[in-house]
Amino acid sequence: MIDNSRTGDPAPPSHEPAHAERIAHQRQEALGLFARKMTHDLNNFATVVRTYSELLQAELPRGSSVHADVTEIHRAADAMVVYLQRVVHFTRATNARAEVIDADAAVHEALQALAQSARDSNELPLVLVGTAGVRINVDRAWLTDAITALVCNAREASPLHQTVTVTLTVRAAASIAPLFVLTVADLGAGFDLSVSANAEDPFVTTKRGERDAGFGLANASAYARAAGGHIEHERVTGETRVSLVLPCVD
Repeated sequence: MIDNSRTGDPAPPSHEPAHAERIAHQRQEALGLFARKMTHDLNNFATVVRTYSELLQAELPRGSSVHADVTEIHRAADAMVVYLQRVVHFTRATNARAEVIDADAAVHEALQALAQSARDSNELPLVLVGTAGVRINVDRAWLTDAITALVCNAREASPLHQTVTVTLTVRAAASIAPLFVLTVADLGAGFDLSVSANAEDPFVTTKRGERDAGFGLANASAYARAAGGHIEHERVTGETRVSLVLPCVD
């Protein structure tokens, strides 16, 4: 063993940051694996509950209190399945398959599917404003999921017959590459002050009484962080604006 203090040789370079990052990544992978395994098992349990509650519903007289109780059990099992699906989406942030893509084209592709769903459900169409003209390094499926989550949240929050606007811009950054910014705006009431600080956490929601709420913004935020970006939300002149911010690539 060499004592550097005596020989005057420089100390060996520290690899602690890289080691800590590797450990953190391994922990994320382990957590994702555990969540997927737990989700699989719980989904099996939920399937049993749903199946037997459907059998009971068929045998019980409609309008009876027992039928109503069994119906509530079935609804709870359905909601559990939806939550488990969102948990799986959330854990996907540990398994990125990033590629360099044209931001405008990717957004148009995602919005086309949303526009079709709006026509099918008689909702007002989306309004797309601006082009970015940049490329980003992201998982294409993640980007589509994030955009879908933000737009769906805005649609649900918007007053009746009010349009949701999606705006694409590029923001200059002093010490890093320019930032691609996708902003979804609606005329809804915005974030409740009680949840604003934790709005990007799983299970946090202002949709009281809705069992499958609380993962849309959390998923979008997880995807953004995995791609080196983040989510911003603000209330400006009667509009609620939620932005997906991602670094551009050359």
